[in-house]
Amino acid sequence: MTTQSIIVYRNPYEQMLWEGIMSGAFFPIIVGVIFFFAMFLAIDKFIVKKYFGWRSRGTVTNIALAVSAAAGIALIMYMA
Repeated sequence: MTTQSIIVYRNPYEQMLWEGIMSGAFFPIIVGVIFFFAMFLAIDKFIVKKYFGWRSRGTVTNIALAVSAAAGIALIMYMA
């Protein structure tokens, strides 16, 4: 005989989050966030720290952040 369990959520947003994670609809967002961090760290390590000095590093890091965010969002939209 199988047992049944009742899940009680605190609010409807928590229910939507867990149902999305369990159904696989949340997978593109997870991949996009991981891709964002990987791309930002790669750009920051190999381009910003190697070719730019201390004075312009903040501006170039912000550009790398924007490029990585755009690439992560584009990947999420492509996968969804």
